[in-house]
Amino acid sequence: MIRPNTISYSKKNNLLLKFHFDGKSFYFLNVDGHHHHYFVCTNCLSMFAIDCNMNSTIKELKNEHDFLVTNHEMTIYGLCKDCR
Repeated sequence: MIRPNTISYSKKNNLLLKFHFDGKSFYFLNVDGHHHHYFVCTNCLSMFAIDCNMNSTIKELKNEHDFLVTNHEMTIYGLCKDCR
């Protein structure tokens, strides 16, 4: 059984991530603990991590709008090579 504090800790430290697909929410463990974005296959739901290149854009927008960014996410959906 997973305790609520474990879930909160995991979310806060980017270890438990959530993505939305087809009106449902899915959770998965981010085993390396680093921030990534993902390609998700809409057929088999395979996920492929891609590096985040948004840091400079977020910093510029944060400064321009005096906005405290607490998180961001981006997921790209499509078909993997095996499902095409």
